[in-house]
Amino acid sequence: METEKFKILVKDFIEHEEALLGTKREDYTKGDKDCLINFKEASAMLGMDPQFYCATLFMKHFHSVLNAVKKKGIKPNKWVWSGPQGEGLKQHLADARNFLLLLAALIQDEQDIASGKTIVIEDDGEID
Repeated sequence: METEKFKILVKDFIEHEEALLGTKREDYTKGDKDCLINFKEASAMLGMDPQFYCATLFMKHFHSVLNAVKKKGIKPNKWVWSGPQGEGLKQHLADARNFLLLLAALIQDEQDIASGKTIVIEDDGEID
């Protein structure tokens, strides 16, 4: 693959991933300022650590990717964001990458809490 084509692919994935994070954040946070609240509450209900819960959700998508690539040769109708059968392989890859970012956020959040470090976001969006 040529570098320019790779850059286009990366840009396409990043745009989809950011859109997914925004859309799903609204669904999962229900207006809470903590964008990780869903992981914290759901994991508590299940008696799990939030990081382990997030990693489990990541594995669901990664498992779909593994199943697709082990078949050797991705069919064009699978290399889509979504289709008649539901989420395509691109969607599973994007979701997996997003869950890794959310896992990083959960780890950072835990580190910040353990160290007593707090970041205040002003009304104008600036970090104080």
